[in-house]
Amino acid sequence: MKLSLEALEVLDAIDRHGSFAAAGEALFKVPSSISYMIGKLEEDLGVTLFDRTGLKAKLTPTGQAVLEDGRRLLRGAIALERRAKKIEAGWESELRIAVDVILPFRILLPYITTFYGENSQTRLLFSHEVSGGPWEALLDGRADFAIGALDHAPNLPGFSSCAIGQVQSAFAVAPGHPLADAVEPLDRSVIGQYRLVEIQDTSRQRLLRPLDLQIGQDFLLVPNLEAKLEAVLAGLGCGFLPGCLVQHCANLGKLKVKEVKEPRPLKQFFAAWNTGDAGLGVQWWIEKLSQGDFINDALIVKTLAATPLSL
Repeated sequence: MKLSLEALEVLDAIDRHGSFAAAGEALFKVPSSISYMIGKLEEDLGVTLFDRTGLKAKLTPTGQAVLEDGRRLLRGAIALERRAKKIEAGWESELRIAVDVILPFRILLPYITTFYGENSQTRLLFSHEVSGGPWEALLDGRADFAIGALDHAPNLPGFSSCAIGQVQSAFAVAPGHPLADAVEPLDRSVIGQYRLVEIQDTSRQRLLRPLDLQIGQDFLLVPNLEAKLEAVLAGLGCGFLPGCLVQHCANLGKLKVKEVKEPRPLKQFFAAWNTGDAGLGVQWWIEKLSQGDFINDALIVKTLAATPLSL
């Protein structure tokens, strides 16, 4: 074989970090070593991976194809290593957990503490995802377990899920917002005249959920629930937020709850995992999170109210 996993890892690092030098830093290799490995790969394959005519080397169409297929090979190699370790030890050496940003991270801290008390050998790696992001992270092999995945598995064979709670949404605006005194219930066409605040979907392509916008409606994308609440509190836009949180802010005079003609349905949240690759660590999280309503409005209010927000 003329391909090596190390060369594919270098190619992946160059694309992710933007340059040969940055890839060298990330992989703890000198730039000359990075250049040599790419040159050797091009020579071995008889192709040109980078266009070097400009100030910055860019991937050629061939290079892009090698990168995309190479990443699949790297994911397969990583999966093979992880599976071997799981079979040998029972517990995963590391567990990558994708958490939807609807969940304030602090509610996971007691679970993490208990997990380490029972199994300190498994390294936990958490990432934040939004909307379709948790499912796509599982599908792409970027996560072993997802917490707070929205809705049932979107026709993904080989994956399982269990309900862990639900949240009812309510439409809210700041007291000084133009919609604060508008006649209720609000029609979509009326809401469409004003900026909507939404959380950015982290799904990269396959499971990306479109924003629920009117034609021509302005929108503000923010990274998480706390940021969305802050933006609505500041009057930068309107939006749907967990109902009990909205009511809590309304009781403090910080927000106004507005009735709408087309309310959003109850959001169901799930824990999800790959059924064919679930080690003892995944099983531990399934057991703990499936006991009762893990996600609910009151819990979100309690955790967010404890953060330094403008409440």
